[in-house]
Amino acid sequence: MRVHGLVKKQKVVILIDTGSAHNFLNQEVAKRTGVETVATDPLTVFVVDGTKMTSSAACKGFKWEMEEVVFQTDMRVLELKVYDMVLGIQWSATPGPVKWDFKNLNMDFTLNNRRHVLRGGKQGKSKLVDAKHMKNLLQKKPQGFVAHIYVIE
Repeated sequence: MRVHGLVKKQKVVILIDTGSAHNFLNQEVAKRTGVETVATDPLTVFVVDGTKMTSSAACKGFKWEMEEVVFQTDMRVLELKVYDMVLGIQWSATPGPVKWDFKNLNMDFTLNNRRHVLRGGKQGKSKLVDAKHMKNLLQKKPQGFVAHIYVIE
């Protein structure tokens, strides 16, 4: 689930990823916000596309804000390509029991005797485009777009 947050009053895009064991902070965000990092033993990370990356730094007691609530946890520093932060199981287990509503992209939990609801950003809709349509799109005047290409057999 993608949510928005703040790190030292600067906007960040956060992925709450229950498929990730650790929390990660984009190294560019760490530099831009001036958060303190410490060298650590290297941690090898395999990302979704199969790429192998290494994290050799961490932020201890890193603080950020989501939905006007301040959170704090340790983060590994990594060269993230899409998100500013990834919150994995390491963070997701801290609020205790969580009610997920994947249809409406909500995460509902109680922390410090207060109920919190994190609302995810709406994802763009995928559209299947055949080869002929793609050729026509590419021949039009220059434009910007994002495409995910899959081989369907």
